[in-house]
Amino acid sequence: MKILRVDAGPTYHALFYEVVEKMPSIDDVPGLTVWMYHAPLAGFEDVLNIGAMPVVESELIGFHEYLKQTDFKRYATETNQSIDELLTKANSSMAAGNAFKDSGDALMAIEKYTEALECFPLYFEALDNRAFARMDLGIWDEAIEDFRESERVNGPTMLTVFSIGECHLKAGRFEEARGQFAKCIELEPNNSDVRRFLQMAIDGMKPEK
Repeated sequence: MKILRVDAGPTYHALFYEVVEKMPSIDDVPGLTVWMYHAPLAGFEDVLNIGAMPVVESELIGFHEYLKQTDFKRYATETNQSIDELLTKANSSMAAGNAFKDSGDALMAIEKYTEALECFPLYFEALDNRAFARMDLGIWDEAIEDFRESERVNGPTMLTVFSIGECHLKAGRFEEARGQFAKCIELEPNNSDVRRFLQMAIDGMKPEK
């Protein structure tokens, strides 16, 4: 492994190489094959230090992606980017995605929402909108993944809980749909639309005559 950064705690941010048959020298390291670009470690035992060498930019891919997901401000600092510029780019891609979705071009909408998320992964509205575009294409499981990620970032909402249920319903997974719509009833007991979809899921679970 190669230690990329050390944070307070301590936390060691490490890059891992594939297993080799014999202990490499420090001169062998540039020729090793990367197995995993990043993992945070609280510590380690039985490690032999073979030397020190500079960390190069290409080795920080995994560390930067980790920061992008967990500490966006530090990510911007580490990559010498402005948060305002990143958010501006994200909003621009979001607007373009909305325009494509409104025009019926779901594929281009997905591409633009993905661009927005590459700039700002915590943009849960872009996750929701990309999920809806995927629903337009009948890509139910990928839509569910986006809604689940939106819930991880922003917490469950009526929109995400119901939409996950709708994806399951349209995919023919009636038991999963029933569970989601039942959660919606807990959130909005008097919502007639939700009760209608719940009944559709229940009816779908009944054996055919």
